[in-house]
Amino acid sequence: MYVMNGTLMVAPFDRERSEITDNAVRVLSDPFTKASGAADFDVSDDGVLIYLPEGPDIADRSLVWVDRQGREEPLRVEPRPYVSVVRSPGGDRIASSVKEPTGSGDIWIHDVTRGRFTRLTFPTGLDRYPVWTPDGEHVVFQSFRDGVGLFWKAANGTGSAERLTRGLTMPFSVSPDGRTLAAMTSHTETAWDIAKVSLEGDRTTEPLVADPHNQWYPQISPSGKWLAYHSRKSGRPEIFVRPYPNVDDGQWQVSTGGGTYPMWSPNEDELFYRYEDEMMAVPVVTHDGFAYGAPAVLFKGSYWTGGERNYDIGADGQRFLMIKDEASKDESGRNDIHVVLNWFEELRALQ
Repeated sequence: MYVMNGTLMVAPFDRERSEITDNAVRVLSDPFTKASGAADFDVSDDGVLIYLPEGPDIADRSLVWVDRQGREEPLRVEPRPYVSVVRSPGGDRIASSVKEPTGSGDIWIHDVTRGRFTRLTFPTGLDRYPVWTPDGEHVVFQSFRDGVGLFWKAANGTGSAERLTRGLTMPFSVSPDGRTLAAMTSHTETAWDIAKVSLEGDRTTEPLVADPHNQWYPQISPSGKWLAYHSRKSGRPEIFVRPYPNVDDGQWQVSTGGGTYPMWSPNEDELFYRYEDEMMAVPVVTHDGFAYGAPAVLFKGSYWTGGERNYDIGADGQRFLMIKDEASKDESGRNDIHVVLNWFEELRALQ
């Protein structure tokens, strides 16, 4: 049993071979997920499941700018259950996916100049993982409407969402020329690879990085020549870089003590990533091959670390847009525990 993207999953496991033997199934969509991505649940030998449920009273979060010294500047936005934050190419808008108490979610756009939020998608299921196109005209996102897949919609809210692909795919970055999308893709919900999705013509999906170790959070560099991601190839999450789109021409492990959620600086002279409560920075040189220096800690803080794009970078590369839990919404104040009797019977019906 494990939690993935706010959903409790169960997969059959062979103890002798130490491996999962079949596809995982979703069993709960409302466990309370902490900033670390973990959840509190347990099950007894006779099939009693207990867990802490999600709820609107603990979901509110705020958006803050944080400089390299860790100094915060709150963004004047209404507290909401934000789970992602993505600046537009021009920096005048912010796309966020907002989780609803029912387990559904939608994409909202914050106009920085006018200081207001407008809804981009409407309740039709779960919409999440927003990514801007380089021209700022469209937002690509994952949706569970009419079967899971990728969609995009005009960022000004006009028109309907258009389907791009079908299948379990999560978008993360669009190439500078706007022609391709780097995404995570899976057929089993337990093994994740990196794929390239065409945003032109027949919208084909091609594998980029695929091996048994799972790869996450692909980020194409501003020049369009490099791909950063994190992988468990070494046994724990670490940051890797490969040439793009010819990913087999090289590979470099940039982090040294663990790392997740890489992001390129606007000038492509640094690579940022997160490790637990630390924001890390690595100097890189990319104009004549790839070279990199030693990682350094920029600042520490208890900021949201959910599976979506949980931070972004200012245009000058000197400050970071982070998601912060509201101080008044302390998870220790929760007083509800859900108990499910005869849960094994329910699980057998799902499999």
